[in-house]
Amino acid sequence: MARHLVVLLLGIHGVLASGGPVVDLGYAVHQGSLQEGSSVLYNFSNIRFGEPPIGDLRFAKPVAPKGRNGTVDKGEVGRICPQAMAAWEVYTSFTGPDFLSGKISTLTEEQKRALKEPSDLKIPIDPRETEDCLFLDVVTPVETFENSAKRLAPVIFWLSGGGYTTGEKGWFDPAGLIKASYPSSPEGLVFVSANYRLGALGWLAGSKLDPETMVANAALYDQRLALEWIQENIHQFGGDPTRVTIMGESAGGASIYHHLTAFGGKDEKTLFQRAIPQSTGWVHIADDRLESDVIDRFLALAKVSDLEAARKLSTEEVQKANRLLISNSAWGTSTAGPFVDGLYVPENPDKLFAEGRHIQNVDLLIGFNEDEGLIFTSPESSDDAGYRKFLESTYSSASPETLDHIETMLYPPVFEGSHGYTNQTGRASITKAESEFTCKYGFLQAAYGSRAKSYRFNVYPGLHGSEMHYTFYNGPDRNPEVDEAIAVGFQELLTSFAATGNATSLAAPQGVPVYGDERRMLYIGNGGFGIATDETVPERCKFWQSGIYL
Repeated sequence: MARHLVVLLLGIHGVLASGGPVVDLGYAVHQGSLQEGSSVLYNFSNIRFGEPPIGDLRFAKPVAPKGRNGTVDKGEVGRICPQAMAAWEVYTSFTGPDFLSGKISTLTEEQKRALKEPSDLKIPIDPRETEDCLFLDVVTPVETFENSAKRLAPVIFWLSGGGYTTGEKGWFDPAGLIKASYPSSPEGLVFVSANYRLGALGWLAGSKLDPETMVANAALYDQRLALEWIQENIHQFGGDPTRVTIMGESAGGASIYHHLTAFGGKDEKTLFQRAIPQSTGWVHIADDRLESDVIDRFLALAKVSDLEAARKLSTEEVQKANRLLISNSAWGTSTAGPFVDGLYVPENPDKLFAEGRHIQNVDLLIGFNEDEGLIFTSPESSDDAGYRKFLESTYSSASPETLDHIETMLYPPVFEGSHGYTNQTGRASITKAESEFTCKYGFLQAAYGSRAKSYRFNVYPGLHGSEMHYTFYNGPDRNPEVDEAIAVGFQELLTSFAATGNATSLAAPQGVPVYGDERRMLYIGNGGFGIATDETVPERCKFWQSGIYL
């Protein structure tokens, strides 16, 4: 309604001008617009939150925007960080469905060769890809924006997944999620999503980085800078900086754990109050030899001798080297991701959570899918030899004796169902799931007590990432394959948690139970909502928490 008002001041928070609402951030002026197909949501697109991470800022901490640009920016130029993909990801489109239908997947000789040799996979480069990618989007209800001088709404800060090598802020439309927030939040909610650097540009670590001019895990600092931007600016969009929920899926969700344990729990800034990590866990390489090997391979592909020389390369040259590096990742891995760096990631989060070295005053809603491991499981894990090969590539730092223990004691070749699997593929899948995903339930419950709640999502097919269609459900016309009642109920759970700290909905009025000694969690399946027991095996989870396989 206010789209065509000439000029209407709204306190210090914003201006409604001809063509759309305007916000002055000090360093830049942004104009939003009604979201496409909506009369109730404003979309502020492509807001810079960091200087271009190029030249001397490549492989370095991000820097907040400097100076001032008074030209009104409508955010019409889309930007995403350079993307890359592992070759094995191309083949998961048939291996997962085959397993679910009872078939045995196999790879052709040509496919096996493709997995062994670096390749650009002949995937076209998105024209929006650029190293100058530190931008975010804000979606806010019109009424919330217009009343921002009087009251503020809770904020969700979204981190996209993508294996630390793909992903961008605009993957999902939050309109349905915002709509579902009103039963618990009369103000609705403000949704912020941000890009962060990917692959070798965001996730290098180790002694070969110059500590004076470079930083390990640069992407975590990108995410942190976006959180700091929210603290400074979100009130102008109607968002409450004291009610921020950080939420993410897969790699985005895993990043949340590192913000919870940042600096060993000695983070002096309060950047969020709640967290919703979805379909996620963590894996770490704490071995400088392995970290250096990643850098060496990247430099060889970039045809330079050190990272300082790599800073002088063009974006195209660095982008090509990154795509080749990531393409050659072992099945179920991405080469990139958080490394133990002694600072932001001082140690394995399993250890940090166990020792209480984490941010304390945070509420958690932790979610996993029923079968998190399957899409990361190689079809060659179909016999004992294949399972051993899977262990060697997935846990490459583990000693032969440790691998023997995993293979014979924790996940023995016994297939009558007593260990949670009935065939070799299921054996590998549950190994992957428990080591990197589902065992995190208990670790976090022990660390946060009643402040941490859990759910297990098993609406078919219940694979890694399956809940995204429900998290970002936008009606039957756009998501006809989704069960609307379950989707809306699920969205209400998520948004009520973000607004109040209590995850409830009309579909699940009992909410999410306290985990406790009975290891209870909310179960979301094809039949709706219920209460279930954590099915992970404590003995196996204790092994994974010990970190002796790293």
